[in-house]
Amino acid sequence: MKFEISRPVRRAMLLLSVAGLGALAGEPPAPSPEAAKPQCADLTFANFFSQGWDGPWTKRSRGDATPDMSLLRVQTNFVTEVFRLDYAYQRNLAAAGVRGTDGLTGTFEFPFNRRIELGIVGYYNWVDSRQGEDIHGGTEGAFVRLAWIDTATSSLATNIRVAFPNHDLGGKDTTISAALTGWQDLAPWD
Repeated sequence: MKFEISRPVRRAMLLLSVAGLGALAGEPPAPSPEAAKPQCADLTFANFFSQGWDGPWTKRSRGDATPDMSLLRVQTNFVTEVFRLDYAYQRNLAAAGVRGTDGLTGTFEFPFNRRIELGIVGYYNWVDSRQGEDIHGGTEGAFVRLAWIDTATSSLATNIRVAFPNHDLGGKDTTISAALTGWQDLAPWD
């Protein structure tokens, strides 16, 4: 069996590893116009056990750098304090038994400090059946996010998520997933 990694995946892995190298070495971020304002201390691999654990959560001001944004239906890479609702509709014209599905996801994220947060997730789905009765039901899940790097120009976190089965829709499996998420502001590299 031959295993190959596609070119876009290799590029993303390279960017994430390069983003972490400066933080691993404890190098300071590139200067920014916001440098005169008091800022949060950088979180890096080098200060993992000493920074970000003992104080309350505060959001880093990124100035003109790449902003942290919560995108719809995407798990974020930064510790934040948020409640959000995502709605999705899918029309299955080619599906034999399903005409369409609607899904609503509610997420509440609570940071304990700058390094770790807990999230609670609720899911509710409606299935518009072509044959028989329409079905609907909900379930819940949770996740933990651990911030490894949080500097003015980069961010890296691990997310571990558990989603319980939606018995109302015939689900039987609990899903556990892990993700390594991050971003790197490439502007300082010019």
